[in-house]
Amino acid sequence: MHLRPATPADLAAIAALHRRSILTLCAAHYTPAQLDAWTAVLQPAAYAMLRETRTMLVAEDDGALLGFGVVDPGASLVNATYVSPEAPRRGVGRRLMAAMEDAARAAGCTQLR
Repeated sequence: MHLRPATPADLAAIAALHRRSILTLCAAHYTPAQLDAWTAVLQPAAYAMLRETRTMLVAEDDGALLGFGVVDPGASLVNATYVSPEAPRRGVGRRLMAAMEDAARAAGCTQLR
């Protein structure tokens, strides 16, 4: 598994992973209407601003996107951590969180929420 900063070319794959993750891994906790409302806005363009204004990382393996994370060190906030439903229990989320913590620490952030 390799972690790296997200690029503009990743945005469509990030949006698709985000949607699959929510629809698969959150289905037991939300109604279909809630899931539809949550995922309706998950279009590639929605991630462009996040990528430009925050630290956005992707985890990949052999070119397959396994997860992504977004951290805003200036606000001391982890905005998102999502793992592909095809890659659970492989340490993807843990590695993304550690990398986001490192990025925040390097930016002078001493705590995250």
